[in-house]
Amino acid sequence: MFFVILLMGIFFSNNAESKDQEQKKSYSLSGYLQTEMVYDTYQSFGSVDLFNIWYPLPPLYDPLGNNSNEHGQFDIYVVESRIQGQLKGPNIQQFSSKATVEVDIAGRNEVLNLVRLRHAFYEIYDNHWNFTFGHTWHPLYTKPYVPTVISNNSGNPFETYARKPQIRISYSNKSLVNIFALLAEDDHLSTGPLGNSSLYIRNGLTPEMSYVFQWINDNGISVGGGLRFKRIRPRILTENSISVDESINSVIGMVYGGFETEQWHVASRFIYAQNGSDLNMLGGYAVRTVDGTTDRRTYTTIDVFSWWFDCIYKGFKQFEIGCYGAYLHNLGAHSTVNVLVSNYLYGPGAQVKNLFRVSPLLTYQIEDFKIAFELECTFASHGLMQADGTLKKNDKSKNIRFLSALFYFF
Repeated sequence: MFFVILLMGIFFSNNAESKDQEQKKSYSLSGYLQTEMVYDTYQSFGSVDLFNIWYPLPPLYDPLGNNSNEHGQFDIYVVESRIQGQLKGPNIQQFSSKATVEVDIAGRNEVLNLVRLRHAFYEIYDNHWNFTFGHTWHPLYTKPYVPTVISNNSGNPFETYARKPQIRISYSNKSLVNIFALLAEDDHLSTGPLGNSSLYIRNGLTPEMSYVFQWINDNGISVGGGLRFKRIRPRILTENSISVDESINSVIGMVYGGFETEQWHVASRFIYAQNGSDLNMLGGYAVRTVDGTTDRRTYTTIDVFSWWFDCIYKGFKQFEIGCYGAYLHNLGAHSTVNVLVSNYLYGPGAQVKNLFRVSPLLTYQIEDFKIAFELECTFASHGLMQADGTLKKNDKSKNIRFLSALFYFF
């Protein structure tokens, strides 16, 4: 309601100045095609035929003491295309408007001809205000100060990467930008007893709330930070068919710094995340207590801390060189955990204790073609969740991904 009242107040002001404004529309289409070849030295956790890879799996020993996960993989991802259409105009009073739709069309081994909606949103804006409605980047994903890796994981699981339906308002005054958004889920989802689903936040009756501030100067330097609050309701009915009101709250905080010019891209970020699985981070939440009679449950978040640094030098005409480095530490459960109940952990990599990655890359572009090479080295330590919420044990694994990709832009 706040957004509606604010919009009405702004749009109906200065009406006389905009009556004679000429209303024009313009369209644009852009995108790219991509073919990618990869070789992995170790079995890993990821999605979509490991096109999106996160971390190497823990050792899995056979009766002879051999690690069965110590086997590599090879694949060619036939083609990935990304197509974006944009409509600019017409003006609304003193405000400009534009709409964006972007889809991802992919061909892979087990899922062919998969069409996925990436963005579908419209913006109403002037020199200070921007109102965004629809499905687009999460406010914590502060482009362009994000990892510039070639890998489809986009720097995950160290980064808050997600697209969500939202109502967003931002106000900029010279170098300072303030962003506030209410969000739901439909692409990057929370996890729980039913797997990944938007049901948990819908039953929580509270939209996700995010606030981000940025300071950007004329030299391309930017610093900022953000907060996210989320409430989900994992169940409304116990296994004993008793209606319950079980909920869990979580927060995410981040600070970043970046430097963006024609020759340099430098960015770094520190993130503290509770239950950040919907933002493609490790962790999630765990069962804390269970009522033996009714099966009512309470929950506790699994908290992680991550840091990453990304640097690209673009001063060699067609060549670009760079490196991405990241570290994640699993702080364990925020409170005690009931390890005796089955399926007491919800979230990817909830028992990954530490994660480290370094990814050097080299790209060469001529006209609309670009060829890229990347070496992604990921090292993991795997723990075991204890009743006090800590992670014990320290099994180690590593994967090295050799990646080459060819892009054609249009």
